[in-house]
Amino acid sequence: MHKRVMALLLSLVLLLSAAMPVTAMAAEEYAGSFVLVAMNANSTIVEPTRIQYKSGQTIQQALADSDIDFVGLENGFVYEINGVSANYLLYYDKGGYKLDAPASSVKALCFHVSSTYSDAAIQLIIQMADYLDMTNHVQNYPAAASAYAAALKGLRTATADSAGPLLKNLKDAIAEYAALLDGTKYTVSATATQNGNAVEAPILSLTDVYGNVTTGTGSVQVIAGDYKFCVSDGGYNRTEGTLTVSANAQVSATLPYGEWFGNIRLLDVDQEPYRAAQNRANHTAQYWIEDTANALSSVYLNVVMGNVPNTKTTRLRTIYTGTNGKDMSGISRSWNSTATSLTYLLTSGMEGKTFALEAQYTGSDGYTQIQSYDVTVTRVPTLKALAATAEGTKLPLEFAPNTREYSLKTVSSTVDIDAAPFGEAYTVTGTGAVQLTGDTQDHMIQVAAPNGEQSTYTLHIQKVASVPVTLAVPSGTTVQVINGAGSEIAPVDGIYHLVPGESYTCIATKNTWYHTQITFTASSGLNVSVPEPVTADWLTGLAFYNGTYASSRIAYTADKTFSAADHTYNYTVSDWNSSVAMQATTDGKTVTALYQTQSTVPETHDLAQTVTVTTPVSKTGLAQSLTYAVAKAGYGQTVTVRISKTENGTTYYQDYDVQLLRQLHLSSLTVATKDETLPFVTPKGATARFDRDTTDYYVKVDRETTALYLSGTYPNSSADTACCGGYYAKVNGVRYDTLENAEAALNTDLYNESISVQVCHADTGSIELTYTVHVQKSDPIQLTIQTTPADATVFLTNDLNGKRIVEKNGTYSLTPGGSYSYTTTCAGYIGQKVEHYTAPDKDGTLSITLKKAPTNDKLINFDSAWPHLRQNNENNGVVDYKTPVYAKDAELYWATSIGSGYDVNACGCPILVDGAIYTYSGSRIYKVDAISGEILIDKPMDHNSSFAINPPTYANGMIFVGLSDGTIQAFDANTLDSLWIYRDSIGGQPNSSIVYHDGYIYTGFWVGEINEAHYVCLSATDEDPTQTMEEKLPTWYYTSKGGFYWAGAYVCDDFLLIGTDDGASGYTTGKPSLLSFNPKTGELLSSYKMNVTGDIRSSITHYNGKYYFTSKGGYFFEATVDEKGTIEDVRTLKLYNYDDDPANPAMSTCTPTIYNGRAYIGISGTAQFGAYSGHNLTVIDIPNWEIAYTVRTHGYPQTSGVLTTAYEEETGCVYVYFFDNFTPGKLRVLEDKPGQTEVSLKTMETYTASGKTETYTTPYNIFTPSGAQAQYAICSPIMDEYGTIYFKNDSAYLMAVGSTIERIEVTKLPDKTTYNVKDTFDPTGMQVTAYYANGKTRDVTKYVTWSEKPLKASDTDFQITFPYAMYQNRENSDTLEMEYGVHCDKPMTTLTLTIADQSAVKYGDVNADGIIDVSDAMLICQIYLGNVTPTDTQKKAADVNGDGTMDVSDAMMVCQYYLGNITKFPVEQ
Repeated sequence: MHKRVMALLLSLVLLLSAAMPVTAMAAEEYAGSFVLVAMNANSTIVEPTRIQYKSGQTIQQALADSDIDFVGLENGFVYEINGVSANYLLYYDKGGYKLDAPASSVKALCFHVSSTYSDAAIQLIIQMADYLDMTNHVQNYPAAASAYAAALKGLRTATADSAGPLLKNLKDAIAEYAALLDGTKYTVSATATQNGNAVEAPILSLTDVYGNVTTGTGSVQVIAGDYKFCVSDGGYNRTEGTLTVSANAQVSATLPYGEWFGNIRLLDVDQEPYRAAQNRANHTAQYWIEDTANALSSVYLNVVMGNVPNTKTTRLRTIYTGTNGKDMSGISRSWNSTATSLTYLLTSGMEGKTFALEAQYTGSDGYTQIQSYDVTVTRVPTLKALAATAEGTKLPLEFAPNTREYSLKTVSSTVDIDAAPFGEAYTVTGTGAVQLTGDTQDHMIQVAAPNGEQSTYTLHIQKVASVPVTLAVPSGTTVQVINGAGSEIAPVDGIYHLVPGESYTCIATKNTWYHTQITFTASSGLNVSVPEPVTADWLTGLAFYNGTYASSRIAYTADKTFSAADHTYNYTVSDWNSSVAMQATTDGKTVTALYQTQSTVPETHDLAQTVTVTTPVSKTGLAQSLTYAVAKAGYGQTVTVRISKTENGTTYYQDYDVQLLRQLHLSSLTVATKDETLPFVTPKGATARFDRDTTDYYVKVDRETTALYLSGTYPNSSADTACCGGYYAKVNGVRYDTLENAEAALNTDLYNESISVQVCHADTGSIELTYTVHVQKSDPIQLTIQTTPADATVFLTNDLNGKRIVEKNGTYSLTPGGSYSYTTTCAGYIGQKVEHYTAPDKDGTLSITLKKAPTNDKLINFDSAWPHLRQNNENNGVVDYKTPVYAKDAELYWATSIGSGYDVNACGCPILVDGAIYTYSGSRIYKVDAISGEILIDKPMDHNSSFAINPPTYANGMIFVGLSDGTIQAFDANTLDSLWIYRDSIGGQPNSSIVYHDGYIYTGFWVGEINEAHYVCLSATDEDPTQTMEEKLPTWYYTSKGGFYWAGAYVCDDFLLIGTDDGASGYTTGKPSLLSFNPKTGELLSSYKMNVTGDIRSSITHYNGKYYFTSKGGYFFEATVDEKGTIEDVRTLKLYNYDDDPANPAMSTCTPTIYNGRAYIGISGTAQFGAYSGHNLTVIDIPNWEIAYTVRTHGYPQTSGVLTTAYEEETGCVYVYFFDNFTPGKLRVLEDKPGQTEVSLKTMETYTASGKTETYTTPYNIFTPSGAQAQYAICSPIMDEYGTIYFKNDSAYLMAVGSTIERIEVTKLPDKTTYNVKDTFDPTGMQVTAYYANGKTRDVTKYVTWSEKPLKASDTDFQITFPYAMYQNRENSDTLEMEYGVHCDKPMTTLTLTIADQSAVKYGDVNADGIIDVSDAMLICQIYLGNVTPTDTQKKAADVNGDGTMDVSDAMMVCQYYLGNITKFPVEQ
């Protein structure tokens, strides 16, 4: 009792100490605080956190001043907190709920969607906040963290009764931790040497597993446990390692000495060093880096290697967290290099950086010696623009942000300075008017940042007296004088007053297009003679194209025929084109094209571009490409074509103005009714497709249609640069900025109408285009289709667009004279297909009769333990088999090589039927013995599959396999002979699992992420047993953009549920759908588009009346579907991969395995194929709609898990099996039970990358494929009643792992156990039983082996072997590390045999009296006549001639021996 009281007091002291800093700070500004928590039914929105309040504030005012986002607070009714909307209720101490109450009257306040107030809940909230505020790292104590997690979860439904135990558990865990920290202390002392000399009073620091740091000089006192230690000399030299303390201990360390670092520089992209101050005495360095430096390629590290212990193994590392959130300390940097980029060290702006530069060397003792530098990066502000003008004239100044000094000359007394800072918060001084008071004057412009750093730009301004310059200008010519800054200088009374010594450009123009250009240096009294422009036209040919090569280019059309005297042209360029090339013909002159670039990429847009054109006009010659002259857009372009020559310092040139006007188009156009998209047709009714250059389209509709809806897209609708966007359309004169479902009303009295779609653009120079949709109307007829049998499915499609016509009220609405096709199918019948059926002119009836399919008597309906991806159509992988749980109890029985690699020749995932494994590889299908792995049968398939990522499916004596190019082939499960084949009209990879239900199979295909593909239903019936390759007709199909990849259906009598890909590239933009179909007819019953992104690539799991699945967008879903198949609601739960990177979400393709309200799924890390990158197994608490916990894995558990309940009664736990899709393809088992919040059965795994070693807690690694079997694993495990797990991986091995065999026994003796030497063993009648570690037994007689050599006399203990045992994982008893590929002995037993020694037999002495005489011959005759039954010895003694029989010839030979006629019998020779 005394200890418990002391522990409680200590915990109270810790709580008070944790709160003290908050109180001290609050004393200055705040009057106090209360605790806030916010929750909804599924999650905690704000964990218990302290809200500070000022004196006199109300609760409402304190909440408004907090960092929490409330919507509705000002009105007294909060309906959104931190972006989460709900109907929130409010309660606080004593059941209060008014927001205008004094904040000082409240200790804890809760927003919730239900009112569950109790005093105990308030106390729990306060205790939880106290726990979070504590600074002794109690949050890292597992028991406390678990108690807090339980409290956080339980708080949402906490009552007075349930809150009390949660509060007690949390308090007890905190007290337990306090008592732990107050436990027996042990002294750990440190000794250190440096350069062979003892270090006096070394500094010792120990960090425990919770994060508590204990530091002392020479020694410290700590409790027992594992620690990281650091011994230092008090400066920049230290040695680190690990230590386990269980008694007083000593650490002996060798510290670095000498100077491991030479000169340290940070360089810019031009290899110029940044301003620096390196202090070698105290190992600090400071660098001043401009704010323009960014995350990539702005800072390079150059460190000269000093006197390091080992030049090869001493590593240079930079210890910082990058601006991308990644730890960069594990990267080994290069010594002496100038090319080592410190990526993500900085972002542009004024945020500096402090980091450590470390030289690390691991000594022979395993400890790491470290010498470090403390590096500080200080940011320096800059200007992004600087300009000087005098009397409106811009002065020459070539500004660069990092250039600090400039020289200017001016003739004015005032210079106006304009400057723009790089950062918005900077202060700039020195701008505005500068009065010049002398001949020379320095003027400073300073830019200062909030961090106190500043930069100074100095202008050395020289005021000079202007000099008069005159120009002699030819008649009819105008001139411009331009200074070095591009400003035009105006004359005064014909005299130019210029800056002496500066260079000017004079441009003369005549008749608009003809020019000369000279440069001169101003001097007093200078008279410049301006050359007269040449007005004879030099350009004799001009052409523009869409490409450079004559074989493929098309000429752009000009508005007029080229004439040298005409200097303006308009060329029409399609807005779909993004390339321009030109040709120009002159007589030896230079041709250049000048324009501002046009690009959808900001970095390459609106840049001055000059292209020299050397290609004369020629139908067969090359054309010169004008890079970035036009983008795929609606904005036009101006190109100046300049023809020039230079003579005696004068440039003569002529300009031609070319306007590239854009011909506008639509990229797509669709016309739809409310129910469907209409096909375009030709005037004669043939199918037509949209072509942007075709302007007339025809559609056919029923006359009662009241409106059509038009949608279209433009070539460029982005807003990336100024040349993007700008499009709009007018539909029948009505403007639509976005052409989406624009409504065009129809007149139901008319049979023909037209709809105009005019494409317009903000660029008024663009050329508009009008599309016309001609609407042809008719009155539909109603066709009734009667089938025999009545439940046959008719799939009727419009030949114009392939769209299905759905039956309504028993009839089909068709266009008179329209062309249609239909298939009619029914399980058990022969399907029919009719193409190009012409609809009648009036209502009518169509009768279709199907013939019953003949019975295939060869098919055998086997029992199937695992018929497809999952064990049944619920798709929930839950079994009650006694699979092994620990590595010592699991072993690999066999591994059979089938196929090769992971693509078209890969081994397929297995199924289990009639005790045999079925799979496929390449173009062959296999039946494999489940006990031995022996291939029993293999037969050819029509062709290969694609990647073999799905298993076959079994039903009713048939095996169904998905093949490439949208093919399904059916086989006889007994013989593997082909039965029929289906070839899909679109094709695609067969990546959707095949599901069977009530005579039909269902599957989907995938053609690409943005392409359409089919989901199909096929009758499983073998419609013609005489044909092995009969072509199967689809019962129905559904077309979806993006198709179906790994998406597997849930199917029952009433509906089929299937998820789709999102139809977009990647998995972060498009949104997928959940579809519900009538499984018999294919009618779409319901469709639900997700509100989050990412392909649905799992099967649908049915559990407790709900439907669950996952997505590559990183979500877990629960769908509510009524009995008619209507999808009523879908709720989402965001998954987690130890990061929050939108570009790399916690994607999952795992079909959920669900039991006890808990779902088990595999999650990808941020790098799908990166080791330990956040991959994990996630356990989801479905009732609370939250993640219970996650546990990391080596690779992405990309396939689905299987759960066994076999041990639940014994342990309270279930066990779930998953594979890592990462070499070697580890098989893991997760132990779990309700309420569990962290992994219990685990393996610690260590991984080293980039010189950094990490240890991860992972689910238990029960088995690891080794050697030839080690590879990536995309296969969901399957199991049988013996607890054997079957799978394949990318090694192309099919494998079986199961419970270890404790022994085998001969449970029934063979008929014969007595033998003579040289006989061979006869197993007839023998039975051998295997006894497994899981308690199962099995007859393995047909699988055991024995020696078939002739028996020896010593073979009385005859060995029987069960040869199917290869290797297993095993924990090393010394290191506790998991060892892989440990050899397993093959189970053996012995059988006791009686073996007579053949050498003791005396041939001829049949009566065994020692004498060979007539009595022996007589006995042989008696045996031969059947009067005497011989013993085995007598049989051998009597067969003296060795022919294997006893007869008169043997008797005669004995008589010959007796008479002395022979001395040896033939058998002895």
